[in-house]
Amino acid sequence: MCGTVSIVNLNPSNPVPNLVETGCDILLNLRNRGDEAWGIGVDGEGSSPNVRWKLGEPVTRTLTPKTIQRLVRQDLIGVHNIMIAQLRYATTSERTTANAQPHHFGTGGQRFVLASNGDLPFCEEERQKLEAKKYAFESHCDADVIVKYLGNAWIENGRNELEAFKQTGNNLSGAFSLVCITPSKRLFLMRDRHGFRPLWFVVNNEKNLFYSCSENGILEDLFPKANPIEVKPEEIIVVDPKTGSIHKHQFADPDPKYCLMEYFYFQRPDSKATQKAKNTMHGYRFRLGMELADQWVEEGYPIPNVVCCVPYSGAPAAQGFAYKLEIPYIDIVFKDRWAGRVFMADGKTREQLLREKLQIIRDFFQEESPIFMGKNIVVIDDSIVRGDQSKIISGLLRNAGAGWVGYGSTAPPYRYPCFYGINTPDSQLLIAHGKTIEEVRSLIGVDYLHYLSLSGAYHVIDGNEDNLCNGCFTCNYPTPVPEHNCKAEV
Repeated sequence: MCGTVSIVNLNPSNPVPNLVETGCDILLNLRNRGDEAWGIGVDGEGSSPNVRWKLGEPVTRTLTPKTIQRLVRQDLIGVHNIMIAQLRYATTSERTTANAQPHHFGTGGQRFVLASNGDLPFCEEERQKLEAKKYAFESHCDADVIVKYLGNAWIENGRNELEAFKQTGNNLSGAFSLVCITPSKRLFLMRDRHGFRPLWFVVNNEKNLFYSCSENGILEDLFPKANPIEVKPEEIIVVDPKTGSIHKHQFADPDPKYCLMEYFYFQRPDSKATQKAKNTMHGYRFRLGMELADQWVEEGYPIPNVVCCVPYSGAPAAQGFAYKLEIPYIDIVFKDRWAGRVFMADGKTREQLLREKLQIIRDFFQEESPIFMGKNIVVIDDSIVRGDQSKIISGLLRNAGAGWVGYGSTAPPYRYPCFYGINTPDSQLLIAHGKTIEEVRSLIGVDYLHYLSLSGAYHVIDGNEDNLCNGCFTCNYPTPVPEHNCKAEV
């Protein structure tokens, strides 16, 4: 998962000297989508090519006021009319500066600088085709493939930028919500025809500035009176600072397949999934918890004494679960925010990080104040992917003295790989792959386990199997995907 930001000064006669600083401030608020690497691109001055700067280090540690000042004074010198930025959560390639975005395609003083959110299922095949045409790559990142493909299409179309984007959007299969500075020093936004990953923009007419961001919640915080506009699936937005114009173009027939996991986990709680969404993600997650509580009762499971969550995205659902059953919701599980994200870590490193990251509030189980000693507890999580986090939490609660431990997930069983940005390519690492719910329950060590059904999720969310991608739950993918081992029977 990744996040992108862009800003355009729509009135170059009135320079905006702090464009980079403003973009970095927005980037910091987007850390829920990635914290492992970041980068910035700006339009070059005069006839010089567009330039970029990037770092394969965590945003939390390195995107500081001191770093920003150095960038502005030494590396990204001058007044710019366009800036783009990206923060990365590495999924398919190593966490290095080379793999950080933006990436570029350049011929002399003509340069594309591009950052994207998403992934291409057949990225390596596309890379090999371009390598056969003598294109060289600086990284293993899919955005590097997209920008080289775009540059090649630009040459094939007589250096017509719009036609190059249309060709790229029509021919590349996969997820891409991208921002790009072009040789003509315009900003292009493009979203794949399925709209797997979010992309929004807003125009501040008072300051003559155009902003785009992966999440509308950030734009609404910046401009409370504005109404952020969703970049539609199959849409290209062209922003020209020289004329102050903003034009929309369609490159294909839309076929929306929004990512269902965005509802459960990725997006900020104050963001919306689509322009037509009735609720923010927090509102949906609360209601998913209520739906989970209804199904918990229907299954005949006992009512717990208390409900807690797996911090932090599980909190709204746990609150909804507790509200529906009229029982207390208490924060019992503690997660160290600064221990680093472990979603894509492997092996012993992942297990060690999880044990360092997860703890429980032991005060509730001490002899002096044994509030929950012997009490029955249900833990609510947004999803269960590998299951090791669930196993650690259930063990901590049992060892502390809880009665029985139940576990609820607002996402259905996550059984199959994702090829559109989450990238969990090895099915054998997914705890529910090829297993029954009873087998998963036994593996994570809880007394009761219930996953919200897919139909239950659809009942809450403004969508269904026709406009939501549920491939990681059903193995039904909206596009062709590589051969993989996801066909296990359960």
